[in-house]
Amino acid sequence: MTEETRIHVRNCSSVDFSLYYRKNINVISNTGTRQILSQVKAHVPVTVQHLIDRCMQAFGAMGLCQDTPLFAGFSGARWLRIADGPDAVHQRTAARIELRRQRRSPLMKIGTYPVDRTRVFRRSTDPISSDAKRRIQEYSRL
Repeated sequence: MTEETRIHVRNCSSVDFSLYYRKNINVISNTGTRQILSQVKAHVPVTVQHLIDRCMQAFGAMGLCQDTPLFAGFSGARWLRIADGPDAVHQRTAARIELRRQRRSPLMKIGTYPVDRTRVFRRSTDPISSDAKRRIQEYSRL
């Protein structure tokens, strides 16, 4: 995946998060949308800062100059991240809400799936294909 594609995916997901939150804030209670808000607070500022950073990279040294709006945008995005608090706090809040939701799920009564650790999917003694050996040799030359 190219860098431009990653940026596009991040931007679309930021817009989707924001629109979903805005649509559901009036339909669902504020407590119901708290998980989405935490995800938005963790995702959008990072995405904006990364996007502006990529634009500054494209501009080169002029991107750091105060003559372009990129410098102000980058410092504003960074300030937003600092003022809003650590991203880990928002991610933890979203995770706690999801875990609480899963604990209340009727599927929880079924129980967890026990992992059979005696059966290993692949062992290191399994034969490696000739194509995989060739690729390993090519990469080891780098």
